[in-house]
Amino acid sequence: MNLLSTALQIASIVVSILLIILILLQVKGGALGSLLGGDVGGFGVGSEFSWQGVGAYRFAFAQSRGITWSGMLGYRALYADYSKGSGDTLYQYDMLQHGPIAGISAQMICICTSRSGTK
Repeated sequence: MNLLSTALQIASIVVSILLIILILLQVKGGALGSLLGGDVGGFGVGSEFSWQGVGAYRFAFAQSRGITWSGMLGYRALYADYSKGSGDTLYQYDMLQHGPIAGISAQMICICTSRSGTK
């Protein structure tokens, strides 16, 4: 593996981790709103080239016993260009998958109180 491939692989991992953190912070920040995200990768590491994008809307629809129930509706697209091997052992694909996405989540909130009393 050459130096450029290693650097691109490390950069791809760092960007993926940052996107996950941003998404988690956005989810923690509130139950309503839009969610936009995406990434680009590959560059000869794993696949020749890949990208994905997602757009969604989150909404809270119920709250009961300290649990907030939220839903998410959106659309996701994923593209990958991959090849491995050569000749009789060649395996390759160049594809774009896309379609609607939906999800439900439950967020539990613990309200902790401290007792400040004297003995």
